Amino acid sequence: MTKIKSGMAAAFILLMLNGCSILPKDDASIVTYDFGLPRQNAPDQTTRIADRLEVSPVTAPSWLDSPAILYRLAYHNAARLDSYADSRWAAPPAALITLRLRQALPTASDTPKVNPTPQNDPPNRLRVDLEEFSQVFDAPQSSRVLLRAHVSLTQKNEQTPLRERTFSLERQAQTPDAAGAASALSLASDEFIDAVLNWLASTPDIR
Repeated sequence: MTKIKSGMAAAFILLMLNGCSILPKDDASIVTYDFGLPRQNAPDQTTRIADRLEVSPVTAPSWLDSPAILYRLAYHNAARLDSYADSRWAAPPAALITLRLRQALPTASDTPKVNPTPQNDPPNRLRVDLEEFSQVFDAPQSSRVLLRAHVSLTQKNEQTPLRERTFSLERQAQTPDAAGAASALSLASDEFIDAVLNWLASTPDIR
């Protein structure tokens, strides 16, 4: 009986020493990323957005609707999505892009109020459907990020777009890890927003 008890005690101690491998990880060990502080300068535009717009929350497919930082090993299986275990976004990418877009639009518009009160609704609504937001490894030490989104401009309470376009951006990641992915995707998101604002400024329907 003593030997049995001693064996159980030893097993318990071993279990405690190795607990980190079977217990859930402490959130303190997870690195969290966002897109950084709001930018102070408006994008370089030859024309300004004259009319106010309502910015709908950016939507995304279910596999993108989480804070996970996603990557693909294209050199092995490009159809397989994985995520970093120790790193994540502060919010799902769609929410981060929504916030960034709403921060940027007033600086590019002659009318600073982005989402006015119901009695003074803007005539047009901007909708963004995020389709891809991931890191792609073409080789173990070489990766790039992809951002693809469909953008449409519709009149208030209308379904048929006045104008629509799919934007696709690619940027090389400086490091083949989560930090490289977060940095490159943040820059790609700002480039995407700048492209959308310039597209809106050149849209005759909202000038």
